[in-house]
Amino acid sequence: MLSREEILAADDLPREPVPVPEWGGDIWVSMVPAGDMQAYARWYGEAKEAGDTSQSEARIVVMCACDRAGAALFDPDDVPAVAAKNPEVIRRLAAAALRVNDATDKAGEELEGNLDGVPSADSS
Repeated sequence: MLSREEILAADDLPREPVPVPEWGGDIWVSMVPAGDMQAYARWYGEAKEAGDTSQSEARIVVMCACDRAGAALFDPDDVPAVAAKNPEVIRRLAAAALRVNDATDKAGEELEGNLDGVPSADSS
């Protein structure tokens, strides 16, 4: 049986590289802790109800973008700056972040529906 220490020390948040030739390399996206994804889903629901989901893709990218070891690349204050970047890149990263996080809740499904034209893992 696993000990508490072993469980808490386990690196159990998968991550994958996403090619971003526009920026000169790969950006890794990681699964985020369950509480963070739930907070994102709550934020998205509130933003949708208020009629402004304009930074939803940037927000999920900021939450999930990391280096190869899983260290975050951005902090929450970076959302506006990330939102100002190339929209194709942000959509690509957001789609990968949702896929890595298996975002099957309603907010995730709706956001994925807004990512038209972004290649999925299934497309070649």
